[in-house]
Amino acid sequence: MDFVSNVGLRSQVQVNEAGSWVELGNNSLNGYESNVLYRNLGRAKTVNASMFDFADVGYIAGADCIEDGRAAVYTDIEGDGDLDLFVQSFGRPTRLLVNEGEKTGNWLHVKLHGTESNKDGIGARIVATIGERRIVREISTTSGYLAGQSLWAFFGLGDAKRVDQLEVFWPSGQRTVLADVDANRRLDVREGDVSATAKR
Repeated sequence: MDFVSNVGLRSQVQVNEAGSWVELGNNSLNGYESNVLYRNLGRAKTVNASMFDFADVGYIAGADCIEDGRAAVYTDIEGDGDLDLFVQSFGRPTRLLVNEGEKTGNWLHVKLHGTESNKDGIGARIVATIGERRIVREISTTSGYLAGQSLWAFFGLGDAKRVDQLEVFWPSGQRTVLADVDANRRLDVREGDVSATAKR
């Protein structure tokens, strides 16, 4: 531990003097921590019912590799409604973790096509209303350290078989409203249109 005790710390210097850093070259000092993958178990049944319980299922899912993970991006690579993960680790090839778990709920994927706004709808906000519940997604190109994200907006709908109202707030200031949108589909929404078409 003596070797790493001062890594990243500058040596003590006097005012107006230059300090020095420990030089490590192209090495990682993260150790051998396993990556984790958490499964949402639903509302907590103990202390605070407004919180959620999670369980680490990395070992079961094969996602607990000891490879110094740096970035993770989720997308639906198969178009089947569940989300898969791309994981980028230090000095390793990118890994694709395909979700082969049990299908437990309904879903909706939305892709925006801007006309007055930018063509990918970056900066748009999408609000799905199901009864009293509202789910909000924003279209962005970044999602963390060294990672981009899909331009699709992914909605997990649980038991709901349709979205009562889907609103898109475009960067241009326009607003698109769709009613009674069926679940378990990919949906294209074009700025300025009042209807949307399913895409399989």
